[in-house]
Amino acid sequence: MKAATNTERWRVLSDWHSTWLAAPAEDRVQLRASFATEHPDLLQMADDLARADTNRAAVDFRRELS
Repeated sequence: MKAATNTERWRVLSDWHSTWLAAPAEDRVQLRASFATEHPDLLQMADDLARADTNRAAVDFRRELS
């Protein structure tokens, strides 16, 4: 049962992350707020994923400027 629960949690998180990545920057705050309401137990992981992508984008941008 635990594996099914973990799989479902990952699916929810992955779906949200894909939506968040595809969204314009101005929509991301609302997406996060909705996710926080619906899945407060996954919010920290969602924030960590979003932060990792933001950091990766900054590194990639700096490389392009070099």
